[in-house]
Amino acid sequence: MARNTKPGTLGAKRRNKRLIIAGSIVGGILLLFLTLIGLSYHNAFTVSAVTVSGNASVSVGEVAATAAEVTTGRYAGVVPKAGIFFYPTGTLEELLLSRYMRFREADVFRTGLSSVRIEVKERKPDMLVCAGEECAFSDDSGFIYGPAPVFSGYPFTLWQTETLQMATTVSPYFNSARTLTRALVSRGLAPQLLDEGEAGDLSIAFAENFVLKVNLKQPVEEILKNFDTVLKNGGSSIRTSENEFLIEYIDLRFGNKVFYKPREAGQ
Repeated sequence: MARNTKPGTLGAKRRNKRLIIAGSIVGGILLLFLTLIGLSYHNAFTVSAVTVSGNASVSVGEVAATAAEVTTGRYAGVVPKAGIFFYPTGTLEELLLSRYMRFREADVFRTGLSSVRIEVKERKPDMLVCAGEECAFSDDSGFIYGPAPVFSGYPFTLWQTETLQMATTVSPYFNSARTLTRALVSRGLAPQLLDEGEAGDLSIAFAENFVLKVNLKQPVEEILKNFDTVLKNGGSSIRTSENEFLIEYIDLRFGNKVFYKPREAGQ
């Protein structure tokens, strides 16, 4: 005999079933969370070993001490921060990068139930940035990250600026300037000093005893093309076969209008 079930009754049963399933899922998640909190109080699940790799300028002890800072105490006064399940990897990574400017990257990995590994990549000096006699290193992105000693000669290309501020970029034109200087090095030249002017102007002094003036608002490819054309057309009146330059400067700041000044006798 067929039953005449009311639509409202079926709907209520379906809602109850969904509520039971949802409640079971929430209850299971809550139980798992409470279990992990409970385990975090046991020494077997508390981080006690921190290994560090990739560091050179900052000691392992300093990095480990920084890790200890963010794992001391409890979340909301309940959850131990040093527990492996709730270890603040992201917070530690951010703190390492903000505290140690020489660190370019910092990654924290759980390696066991009571151990973590910190891997860092340090910045490598690419240029010297100087304001007066105060100098600092910058990496290949132009980021100024640490004071530099006084060097004799030019072990690095030197960027002269009016002010020097750590944790900033040398110049908005840094990438163009670096691309240009690397291309000039590949042409057998030795750029030593970069002096930035206004509105993208840059003067590059070379070990070959001449200055190249450019404007970095122009494409680097165009600057190099004009430079190569000047050397080719000028021939021995600009550079001798011994790579001696007979000019004081080449000015490429005005597009295809090129200017250069011959060196006076005896200079």
